[in-house]
Amino acid sequence: MSDVQHTCVSCGQTHEGLYCHVCGEKRLDPNDRKLKYYLHQLVSAVTFADNKAWRTLRSVIVNPGKLSLDYAAGRRVSYTAPVSLFFIGNLIYFLIPILETFDSSLYVQTQMMPYKSWIMPSVEGRLADRSISMDEYAVAYNAASTSNAKLLLITMVFLISIGFAVVAMKKNRYFGDHFIMSLEVNIYNLFVNTIALALLIFPIVLIGQLAGADLRPYLNDQLFTVLILFSLIYFLFRSFRTMYACTTGGAAWRTVFMLAWVAVSLQAYRFILFWVTFYTT
Repeated sequence: MSDVQHTCVSCGQTHEGLYCHVCGEKRLDPNDRKLKYYLHQLVSAVTFADNKAWRTLRSVIVNPGKLSLDYAAGRRVSYTAPVSLFFIGNLIYFLIPILETFDSSLYVQTQMMPYKSWIMPSVEGRLADRSISMDEYAVAYNAASTSNAKLLLITMVFLISIGFAVVAMKKNRYFGDHFIMSLEVNIYNLFVNTIALALLIFPIVLIGQLAGADLRPYLNDQLFTVLILFSLIYFLFRSFRTMYACTTGGAAWRTVFMLAWVAVSLQAYRFILFWVTFYTT
């Protein structure tokens, strides 16, 4: 007895089974139209119920550079698309805004950034034109900056890709390979150096408060900078050894170069973020 024939709703081809053999469209099941199905999809996206996503994230953390190496070689079926994982991390990070690694308030932009002398005249002109105080403008600016930071974070991926392209120009790689490597760095930075770090700090501060000790003065920017620096050294060095097959010495100097490049890219990102936010508020 032959299987029941179905007509694909997307390409019109006749096929047997659940999936069309021509375009891959799945035959719709009545259960696929129930609210339970969509809730399951939502839970999968938010909580990483998909084992692929967990495996991909584990590879990024435990074996830096392997995701990019496998992607360049065409071994992709076992992984969640890096760009999807990047945007999931982006969403989670901005839902837990304990740290301000990527978002920058007006105060940070005008008082702490190396380009503050370039932007301050524009801010002062805006305040004079509208006859408002810095604090009043900061309310609108900071709200817009938080939203814009999410949208513009992808620029960090492009900026860091250029660094990989420069430092590995003799490694016979396509720019797309460097782009995936940059996505991997940014995924690691989001999940480890921001989300995990923030979630680690919160219970430490809470336990300290319950014990009658205020630990916040010790959990300062200097401490975070050192932790993130060593974390990135681990990731970048391993990545150059794995993805680009560098020698120990080659991986070492490229790691130093990329640390500087990441720092410059972060400043460039914040500079772009300032002007986009400034012209939309």
